[in-house]
Amino acid sequence: MNNKQSFLRHFLLGFLSFVCTVLLSSLAIVMIIEHTLFSSNFLIASAEKSNYYSELSKDIKTNIQDLGMGSGIPKDVIQTPVSQEQIKVDVNSYIKHAFNGAQVLGDKEAFKKNLTTNVTAYAEKRDSTISETEKQNIQKFADTAYANYTEYVEIPFLPAFGQKVQVFKANSLIFKIILISCLVLLLILLWYLLHTWIHRLLRYLSYVFSGSALILGVIPLIILISRIIDHISITSKPLYDLTTSFLKGSLMHFVVVSMVFLVISVVSGLSANRLRNKKIKS
Repeated sequence: MNNKQSFLRHFLLGFLSFVCTVLLSSLAIVMIIEHTLFSSNFLIASAEKSNYYSELSKDIKTNIQDLGMGSGIPKDVIQTPVSQEQIKVDVNSYIKHAFNGAQVLGDKEAFKKNLTTNVTAYAEKRDSTISETEKQNIQKFADTAYANYTEYVEIPFLPAFGQKVQVFKANSLIFKIILISCLVLLLILLWYLLHTWIHRLLRYLSYVFSGSALILGVIPLIILISRIIDHISITSKPLYDLTTSFLKGSLMHFVVVSMVFLVISVVSGLSANRLRNKKIKS
């Protein structure tokens, strides 16, 4: 009878530890995703880290200069069609609005004014008078340049991704409350069953954190080591650098949190052994 009771007790404790592991891992996954993959601030930080703004600025400048060359406008006339700081403002604004389920475009008139001023000055320098047709052509050039500019500023996958973020945010709070409530209740139950044997409680907590560390860290670590992300097929170099930096940064958060859990597991395990040995000696 005692053996049967002992088996049932160990089975119950093992099952509770397993469920706690699943709940803790799920809670950690939700919170990491919320603060990385589904965070506009994290994407903006990834853009800074990957030099996205400077690389994008070069591509935009080249594109508009090539467009100007097709209209007979020398490259030196369009040295700075739009400043890198303005590109950064427009990209960040686009990211934040996309994550909130809306789209926003930059200041079209300010962009066109800067461009038309330079082109008009060049035209006036070449010819003392500018015909209405030339003025219309300059405006058409500015409109086309702005259309090209917005294509560079807009990140293709972001609007659809932003919709998924909205769905996630709508349910994440309730999901986190459920996970935290269940986890706290199970931890209280573990404490109730083992509070007279603190070393056993620490040992089972060690199991919980070590299991969570494995769940969180193994797959992200394999992905990072195998460099699968580097083989993503994106033709635009700035967008490629941004996407890979964004994904790698998110995976690194999983690895870091798993390492923290592993440290807690080791500390709990060592403390459990120390208390157990101390109890045996006494």
